[in-house]
Amino acid sequence: MVAEAVADFRGPLVSYAFSAAHVPKATYVAEKVAPHFQKYLPRFEATLGSSVEEGGLLLKGGRLCYADVLLAEV
Repeated sequence: MVAEAVADFRGPLVSYAFSAAHVPKATYVAEKVAPHFQKYLPRFEATLGSSVEEGGLLLKGGRLCYADVLLAEV
């Protein structure tokens, strides 16, 4: 589930390079990227926070997983 959430979060970040040239960067960030940050980052922080409370720095189980790598890349 976390890997899919990271993929959803990553979409607007990556798509700017492929957006129409007439869209100013500041407008794109304000309309597309900022709402994604507000939606997804608290969820990722909560998931990581619960992992830290369990003694680890990874998402789940104390072992590196695919979702950890995806989240680190973003």
